[in-house]
Amino acid sequence: PPTIPASPNFNLDQDTKFVLSGPVTVQLPGTNLKTSGSEIQINAGTITITGNLAGPGTFNGTPSSTLVLNGTGGGILNFTTNASTLNTFTLNQTGGSTITLNSPLTITNQFNLQSGILGTTHTNLPTLGTSGISLGTLSYTAGQVNGPFQRWFAAATNLGATGDFPVGNGITLYNARIEFTAAPAVGGTLLAQWITGNPGSTGLPLTDGSLSLVNVAPTGYWQIDAGNGLSGGNYTSSLSASGYN
Repeated sequence: PPTIPASPNFNLDQDTKFVLSGPVTVQLPGTNLKTSGSEIQINAGTITITGNLAGPGTFNGTPSSTLVLNGTGGGILNFTTNASTLNTFTLNQTGGSTITLNSPLTITNQFNLQSGILGTTHTNLPTLGTSGISLGTLSYTAGQVNGPFQRWFAAATNLGATGDFPVGNGITLYNARIEFTAAPAVGGTLLAQWITGNPGSTGLPLTDGSLSLVNVAPTGYWQIDAGNGLSGGNYTSSLSASGYN
């Protein structure tokens, strides 16, 4: 792909806009969007950032846009208001670097989590998919979402990684997997996050068949909430408790 020659950073200032016209691919080094009016308009193209992100400027995404973050230094990811949608988002931050999401983000098609940490909040929430018939796909290699992560589920059963939530505390991955063994009556979303801290003992003991849950660990817990109309169905949950004590 074309590469913008800049060492060490590609800088946009004085409210400059960098616009991709058509389905082109551009590779940028470390990127500094120096002012709040600085903007990279991806449109139907692909932007690959090979360094860190800096500055208050924004990316302008559409359902046809692809953004690849292949850096080493992390940074803050801002999107233009009402333009925070991507077709494909790839996070590949080496060395455990964190990209902090500073806008809500909808990923319509593909979320490639290859390495690094995506920092999120309920306000700046990443959502995979757009409806119960357009779910999007998570391709996971390594890394985690440190904060809430939301994805769509159909009114259908699902298996394996289609129900994965690779959430954690920024150090340890605590993946949650939800598999519907009986289809929900109505599709919708699940929002999952790992919360560090003692969950307390309210509601215990909890009996499930022949099993009785009596004790809790103070390390933390998963919170998973249904939304956008999701209702009905039966499911199993598989929770990765690495380092739990």
